[in-house]
Amino acid sequence: MSTPASPAFKIVGGDGKEYGPIDLATIQQWAREGRVAGQTQVWDSRTGNWQPAAQIAELAAVFSAPAPAPATAPSVASAAPAPGLELATEVLQRDYTVAFGDWIGQGWDFFKANMGFTLGTCWIVFALAFGASAIGMIPCLGHVVQLAFNVVVQPVLIGGMWYVLLQRRRGQPVGLGDVFGGFNMFFTQAILVNLIMGLLIVAAALPGGVVVALGAITMHSNQVLGVMLIALGALLVLAPVFYLSICYTFAMPLVADRRMQFWLALETSRRVVARHWFAIFVYSLIVMLLNLLGLLACIVGIVFTLPLCACMFVVAYENIFNRPA
Repeated sequence: MSTPASPAFKIVGGDGKEYGPIDLATIQQWAREGRVAGQTQVWDSRTGNWQPAAQIAELAAVFSAPAPAPATAPSVASAAPAPGLELATEVLQRDYTVAFGDWIGQGWDFFKANMGFTLGTCWIVFALAFGASAIGMIPCLGHVVQLAFNVVVQPVLIGGMWYVLLQRRRGQPVGLGDVFGGFNMFFTQAILVNLIMGLLIVAAALPGGVVVALGAITMHSNQVLGVMLIALGALLVLAPVFYLSICYTFAMPLVADRRMQFWLALETSRRVVARHWFAIFVYSLIVMLLNLLGLLACIVGIVFTLPLCACMFVVAYENIFNRPA
């Protein structure tokens, strides 16, 4: 047990859960045993911040100790598989089933039991997004503010929303203010996962956009051919957009929950979702239809359906990635 004057530590394990607080001797022993790696996220009571274990002075000496020379000389990068790909492999090995009715029922139960909290959490994020959109209507400066919000602030807030709802789902103590915790825990990775995902989707849709442009040009000389090209181009745009958007559904929660780097999060989400892409697509479509019903209910209904949909996606993530083997 650590004394009040001694530092205390917490770690994020390979299962994405927090362990601790533990004292210095214990975490050093875990590092020597390989249970804590250099990139393991560690919370230090002296700073109140999360950082890689290798950046903590008392642990750096453990990681810098010479290791036994291997029989061969593999590169450092090949010493261990990437944790995100390990997770994807583990999920694919045990596989999963998209249980539409069960997941929707779990999402509803979660929302109903935590209605005030989920409404507050989600609408902190949504209200700020709507406010940025309103500012965006201001000529010149408004567009700059909205662009900065969409690229830098909004992804971190969405990651924070995922983090808070997942912690609440697991019965962990968490408050509404923790929505902003992403600015300390995964600021850069949340921005990058959102930015790279958008660039990949645009790049995949670009060939279809070229075909649409060719169709528009051809319309002047051959209307039938022009219409066919536009229809084909539209299909070539929509197909990759829908496919990749569904594949990357869980990239942001993997960043928020597992502290993954952006590319590992994208690849892990893509590999896992691709196994049952159509089922995940149908589930997403069903959930999104709830938002449509909220809009039809004099728009007021969306105040409830947006947070409800967030809860249903949280349940989907938990059933896919954190279900016991």
